[in-house]
Amino acid sequence: VPRTAALMKEYEKAGVTRMTFVDDEFGNEDMVFLERLSDALLAQGNRVKFDVAFRLDVISERKQKPEEQAYRLEVLRKLKRAGLYGIFVGLESGSPDQLKRYSKGISIEEARKSLSVLIDLGFEVTAGYIAYDPLMRKKEINQNMDFLESDIGGRPAYLIASRFMNTLMVQQGTPYLRLMQSTGLIKGLQSNMTFYDVDYVDPRV
Repeated sequence: VPRTAALMKEYEKAGVTRMTFVDDEFGNEDMVFLERLSDALLAQGNRVKFDVAFRLDVISERKQKPEEQAYRLEVLRKLKRAGLYGIFVGLESGSPDQLKRYSKGISIEEARKSLSVLIDLGFEVTAGYIAYDPLMRKKEINQNMDFLESDIGGRPAYLIASRFMNTLMVQQGTPYLRLMQSTGLIKGLQSNMTFYDVDYVDPRV
C-alpha cells in the first residue's frame, strides 16, 4: 500500500490526472487491502482519478452475509472519496444459459443488483459483454436483446455494455473449450496456437 500511494503521489506531481490499474483482479477478494489503500490516498489528499476492474460477485453475491455486504459497500464509498472513478466489470451476457457456459458464477438478478449498486454510488460503470458464442441458440439472442433494453440504475443497459456485439473466441485451456470438445464443432487450432476455428451449433446465429 505505501508504495502504491507513493507512486500515485509522484504521478500527481508529474501532472497525471487520471490513470488505470491494469489488473483484472484488482482487489477482488482483499477488501482490507482496498480499505488501507483508500486510507493512504485520503491521507495524502490524492487528486488522481483512477479506474479499476472488479468481478460483479465481489459487489453483491448471495453467499455474502449482510455485515460483509455492508463492509464492502463502505469500502467502495471510501474508494470513491479517495479517487476511484471508473469500474469495469465482466458482465458478458444477459442470458442465464450463457452465464453458465461462461462460468460467471452469478445470476442475472445478482448482476443487476451489483450494477445498480455501483451506479448508485456514482461510479462510471462499463460492463464487458460477449453476446455471441458458438453454442448460442436463438432464444439467447432474444434474452440478450431484452436485457440490453432493460433499465439498470435509471438507464438502459446498452449504455453500460461495452461492444455488445463481441463474439467469444474459443481458447486453449479454458472451461469453454471442454464444453466444445464433444460437439464436433471444433475445426482446428489457428496459426496463433491460442484460438480455434469453430462452427456454430445454430448456423442462423
